[in-house]
Amino acid sequence: MSDLLSRQDLLKKIEALSGVPRRQADDVLIALAVITGAALADDKTVRLPGIGDLKPKQVAARAGVCAFGEYSKPAERRVTLRPAKALRERIKLIL
Repeated sequence: MSDLLSRQDLLKKIEALSGVPRRQADDVLIALAVITGAALADDKTVRLPGIGDLKPKQVAARAGVCAFGEYSKPAERRVTLRPAKALRERIKLIL
């Protein structure tokens, strides 16, 4: 069994817990992805209750040396997740 909770698995669980039909839950997930992507592109933090805060982060360009020679990585933007307290505590219970 895989450690991945697939989209279909997620939709089945949403349907079972909330009673919302799978198709509507899928539409909500798509809308959430679009809204979150647009907000992060505008340098906004997205708060997902019970999950945490998604925040865009600028990473500077850098260069280094490894066994294969010198390399450089261009500057990029990444998304970081700061987990909500409830999620952090839930994970601690599992470990």
